[in-house]
Amino acid sequence: MNLIDYPRWPSLARESILNVPMDLRSTRLSIDGKVIDYSEEVDSVVITGMGGSGVVGDIINDLCWFWDCRVPIIVSKNMRLPRRLSRPLVIAISYSGNTAETIMSANEALSRGGYPVIGITTGGRLSTALSSKGVPVVLIPKASAPRYGLPALLYPALLILERFGITSITNELESGIAGIENALKHVDDATNLAKQLMNSIPVVWVTESRRGVGIRFKNDLNENAKYYSVVSVVPEGAHNDIAAVTTKQGGLRHVAIMGPNDYEAYMRRCSSTCYPRLERSQ
Repeated sequence: MNLIDYPRWPSLARESILNVPMDLRSTRLSIDGKVIDYSEEVDSVVITGMGGSGVVGDIINDLCWFWDCRVPIIVSKNMRLPRRLSRPLVIAISYSGNTAETIMSANEALSRGGYPVIGITTGGRLSTALSSKGVPVVLIPKASAPRYGLPALLYPALLILERFGITSITNELESGIAGIENALKHVDDATNLAKQLMNSIPVVWVTESRRGVGIRFKNDLNENAKYYSVVSVVPEGAHNDIAAVTTKQGGLRHVAIMGPNDYEAYMRRCSSTCYPRLERSQ
């Protein structure tokens, strides 16, 4: 199996973390007559990006099921920001730096509300546009293709959240990298799964707290293997998708990405002790 850049993931993560400026919170800008003070408190985080860059927001949303994230994480995969934002931090992620939707969203954040913006990219027009205005940009190391650069996009975003007091993740960074290193020792498991999925349409089943992981897996099947794949999120998927996939349709293969530590599994285990009234009402 040709792993391309996957063995580089631990080093990509570590190198990208070092590129996050220590003084982010001291940034103070004046753009179009609006003062943008990065030291002020934020009430939400908007992570804007597309494709392999946009999935970073999905994964961070997953993590906030388990971590104590102080404010909502809003994932925006569009050329416009959500309406009714008050005081968000906007993290604009584009591996190439040339994603039109991400550049438009970042510009809107600066002009519409004077929101604090931080870019994560390898360069391109996003870096040029933001840097010319004094907006912080985290430049990350390049991989052979955007989809192989996930850790270089994800880890700076996590560190930015900590710098802004959104969540405390210092201990999680190195344990996450150790998890990547351990996974690279079990390539045979991935090879066996790939063989089982050949000549099929993979249906990826995930819990709500692993939605981002499911999307990333689907994207890898789409882009690397050129296989069409779909993601079904339970419990919602068990109310509708299940009705279609249990009929006699050929060509489907099912992959479940779930674990005993999923948020939903914890809630089910503790429901009788944590929420006895709820358990009796079922």
